[in-house]
Amino acid sequence: MSRPRAISLFSGCGGSDLALERAGFKIVWSNDIWGVACETNRLNLKSSKIVEGDIRRFDDFPDAELVVGCYPCQGYSQGGLRDPDAPVNYLYREFDRVLRMVRPRAFVVENVNGMAYGKNRVLLNNQVYRYRLAGYRVSWKVLNAKDYGVAQSRRRIFLVGIRSDIAAIYSFPKPQYGPGTKRSYRSQREAIAGMPSWPKGKFCEETLHWYYLSRNRRRPWGKPSPCIVGHWRHVLFSPGLFGH
Repeated sequence: MSRPRAISLFSGCGGSDLALERAGFKIVWSNDIWGVACETNRLNLKSSKIVEGDIRRFDDFPDAELVVGCYPCQGYSQGGLRDPDAPVNYLYREFDRVLRMVRPRAFVVENVNGMAYGKNRVLLNNQVYRYRLAGYRVSWKVLNAKDYGVAQSRRRIFLVGIRSDIAAIYSFPKPQYGPGTKRSYRSQREAIAGMPSWPKGKFCEETLHWYYLSRNRRRPWGKPSPCIVGHWRHVLFSPGLFGH
């Protein structure tokens, strides 16, 4: 039996693509505009199909049962510029364009949860509206990675669409870790247990960034990590520096 085919947009280093492959999908086409991300994607996925370039310049896509994507979030991320007029805020229109051209059975979008609140909510509403007009039943929900076995508190919004001619209703998975389940949250200690010590000079030796401490990012080893933002100076190398 052939594997279901998937297209990945705004693919970055390939984290979601790797998950899709492990779930049994075949990535037949992927794209990112950043050359470094594309290079990393190829290192992470031996079968990488990533094409570098602006998604707006592509008009030919292979058939696929699933389209996934995480369009840029700098305009509404808590860690970004939070500019409601930033052009990147509207790249969901390109996802919508590809969706209408490919007509997959389903799609999945992941993004920062800041899109669901305050003034940014209009962006979320616009996306849901567009995807429903494209012929999909759309559901969305904010999920926290620590509820599903990741040793990090990381809240993200997920939009899932099922093509309207398919008799299926999507339900988001229930938490598998934490209160109300049979398993405790995974801790940082569990996640890195057994890893070798990093040799001197192989990690960032810059001073800890003020932004890290300004957002209550101190956690003991026995707890999940706080959400790690996208800069190495924000990463806490040892909770022991601030007490267990």
